[in-house]
Amino acid sequence: MDALKRIVAWLIGLFRLPPTTDTPAPFPEPAQPAELPAPLPEPKADAAASSTVVDLVARTLWGEARSQGETGMHAVCNVIQNRAKNPGWWGKDLRSVCLTPEQFSCWNTNDPQAAKMRGPIDDAAFAIATTLAKKAVAETLPDLTRGADHYFAETIATPAWAYGRSPTFVYGTPGDRHFFYKVGLGG
Repeated sequence: MDALKRIVAWLIGLFRLPPTTDTPAPFPEPAQPAELPAPLPEPKADAAASSTVVDLVARTLWGEARSQGETGMHAVCNVIQNRAKNPGWWGKDLRSVCLTPEQFSCWNTNDPQAAKMRGPIDDAAFAIATTLAKKAVAETLPDLTRGADHYFAETIATPAWAYGRSPTFVYGTPGDRHFFYKVGLGG
C-alpha cells in the first residue's frame, strides 16, 4: 500500500505547477465611446406603401395622364380596372396593378414623375383623378376604352405589342395622344 501511495504522489508531482508569486493582470476595461452615435433617421413615408387604394389609383392617373384632362385620366383608369378584372402578371387588384414594376412609368424610380408621385399633390387635376379613382373602387366608372388593358403615349416609340393591332380608343390632340389597346395577358 505504501508503494501505491508513493506512485500516486509521484504522479501528482508530475502535474503540479511550481509555486509562483505572479498574479495575472486583470482584463482591461472595454473602451467606452466618447458619445453615443446619432439615431438613424426615420425613413421617408412613401405614398405607394401608405396610400389607400383610392389615393394610389388617383396618383397613378395624375402621374400618367394629367395633361390629358379628365377623359384621358378616365381612360387610364379603365386600363387599371380592366387589368384588375383579369388578374395575371400585371397584378390582381387595383393596388397591385398600379404598382407592378415597369407598368406605369410614373412609379419607376428613374422617371421624372417619381418624386412628385410620392409627395403631396394638391392641384385641380389631382382632385379629378381622386373622383375617378373613387368611382373605380366603387366599380361605377364606365369603360370608355372598350376593354383596353394596354396603352401608350404618342410621344414614345410604338411598342412591339401594338404592331398589327388597332386601338380600341384614342384620346388627345395630334402629337400628344394616348392609344388604348385590348392585348391580353399574352401581350
